[in-house]
Amino acid sequence: MEIATSILFGFDRIRITLLAFCILSSVSYSMGQSVETDITTFSLPEQTGDATIGTGTVDLEVAYGTDLTSLSPSITASPGATIVSESGVIQDFTSPVEYTVTAEDGSTTEIVALPVIGPL
Repeated sequence: MEIATSILFGFDRIRITLLAFCILSSVSYSMGQSVETDITTFSLPEQTGDATIGTGTVDLEVAYGTDLTSLSPSITASPGATIVSESGVIQDFTSPVEYTVTAEDGSTTEIVALPVIGPL
């Protein structure tokens, strides 16, 4: 999925939506290990308001005209979880960006950032 690079008139913001997809895998559960695979914070210096984090989604907006090819999000995940792509890494949001959050017990959730250009 690519976003058209033509000039769009009348839009002043771009929404970036992250959607979570659970990956079912056989993992062994150990007592005391977290199973949480949430993104708890997600922000960009260019965003125009607070991110809205829901169950399996993160919505945020950046100003229209923002260079989507060079954004560096600050991301945190559930305590004990790890995330790939890492926080602070420059990302190209002109097409979907994938993140994998892995819980302490090894379970994973795939999260995809989808840029949406249009009226909000």
